[in-house]
Amino acid sequence: MKCAFIEATLPELKGGKMYQSGRGEGSNSKAAISRAFGDMFKKIGRKHVSVIQARISLTIKNEASVEEETLNEIGRASCRERV
Repeated sequence: MKCAFIEATLPELKGGKMYQSGRGEGSNSKAAISRAFGDMFKKIGRKHVSVIQARISLTIKNEASVEEETLNEIGRASCRERV
């Protein structure tokens, strides 16, 4: 299972709405990123945005305790902990 985190700057939006984030989970990277963007656009309520500067972070959500401890060290053990 892949987890995607998006931290984006939308210069068309003014004030505090300029900085947005979203998260998504999927069986592959494409699905996770698509769901993260969908989550972000659902929050802002706009369909048309022409400029986005985004940082996308992908992590692997796995049940193995060894991999989960490694992910805990960087603070992203679960998709629900962030954002």
